[in-house]
Amino acid sequence: MIESNDADYKSMMVVLKRLFILTLVFSLLAGSTAAGVQAHVPGAEEDEVAEIGNDRSHNGQLTYLSGLEFSPDDKTLAVSYTNRPPSVIESGSGKILSVLGYSQDEELKRRLLDRRLAQDAVDLPELASNRGSRGSYGSRSTFASNSLLRRVSDITAVAFSPDGKRIVGAGPGVMKIFDTQSGRPELTVPVMENAALTHVQDPQYFLRMISSLGGASVLGGAWSGGALSVDYSMDGSRIAVCQPFGCSVRDARSGQEVYSFHPSDHMGGRYLARFSPDGQYLAVLCQMTAMEQGRCQVDVLNAADGKVLATYCKRWPYGDLRWTSDSSRFGFFTVEGRLLILGLRKTGTAGEGSPLTLEEVAYLPRGDAFAFSADGKRVVLTSKDEVAVIVEVAGGQVVKRYLGEFPAAVKGIKLRPVAWSKDGALIAVGGEEYSVLFWNVK
Repeated sequence: MIESNDADYKSMMVVLKRLFILTLVFSLLAGSTAAGVQAHVPGAEEDEVAEIGNDRSHNGQLTYLSGLEFSPDDKTLAVSYTNRPPSVIESGSGKILSVLGYSQDEELKRRLLDRRLAQDAVDLPELASNRGSRGSYGSRSTFASNSLLRRVSDITAVAFSPDGKRIVGAGPGVMKIFDTQSGRPELTVPVMENAALTHVQDPQYFLRMISSLGGASVLGGAWSGGALSVDYSMDGSRIAVCQPFGCSVRDARSGQEVYSFHPSDHMGGRYLARFSPDGQYLAVLCQMTAMEQGRCQVDVLNAADGKVLATYCKRWPYGDLRWTSDSSRFGFFTVEGRLLILGLRKTGTAGEGSPLTLEEVAYLPRGDAFAFSADGKRVVLTSKDEVAVIVEVAGGQVVKRYLGEFPAAVKGIKLRPVAWSKDGALIAVGGEEYSVLFWNVK
């Protein structure tokens, strides 16, 4: 009788397990809607997701996407994340085609180093007591999450080469160039600006250490700020990469620095840089900390030699930076959260190095990220309340709303990245967690 009851109990448990698995599968399938496509990176760990995503959350919703860019032919999309390796996905479907630089060997090495770091903290309790629970690196788990030993990847910004054959990625203290088709890294370069190296006793040794470890975030604190932007020049010969300490322009083949730009030696600012589509200019946005608010400005440089042609500091810049396709205008967000668009006008003799005057063209509604349409007459703005809206540059009127077509879309997510395809037909918007929302606007 007892044996019969045991057999019935085991059979019931097997049935319950199968029902649980089926329920889980159906719930995952139901998560994909017409408004978005899930694009998950393999090797995710829930504790890392919880730690790193807190700064991007609002009302329980968050996104781990940090950047989106369409390929030159609009067929694929490069996606960077806050805590995972960048990936290449198919436009429209969101199917993952490759994960850049990801390998099982690297993942195993990262896990072993993470365990060793945790063990060191146990073996050396005086280290934790000296820092305290709220020390310079915080608790032990926070210290681990601030290092590359804790993450699969710290590449936070990506960009396609003009021919689409390569993708450059940048993170704290490191720049990598990947083959688009295979996802394999072709070049890894330590990237530390002169403003940061002035604080280092032995710069060459420091660069070798950063290169061997993978990036500057192993040092924690201001060094782990990540790269806000990386961009190829139109001819593909140079790359502009930004760190929390400045911007540098590098040779795309060797990674060697051609010139650098940083208006201040104060560490811990925000920099973004974009080449104009015609290749003549490089716009650099500098947003310093509260200690040096007077350094908040946007500079337009001669892309060839880094000479400053114009500076704008009337309204303090804060984030995002984009050019129109004809290189006549560029825009950025101010500290008030609104989108400011500036026009370029040459004041000297004709030529690439002529001085420029920057004129305010439009002051548009608030948002977190934006992208210009192909003709530059419209912009798409993302925000936590509206998800995404299309706005006329000339008058500032909203002409199309994402929620108007997909009212069930998840709201309340801050810092959604966005990209607009070059043919004007498709807009990609960062969704919840690792999802990308595709919006057909043609």
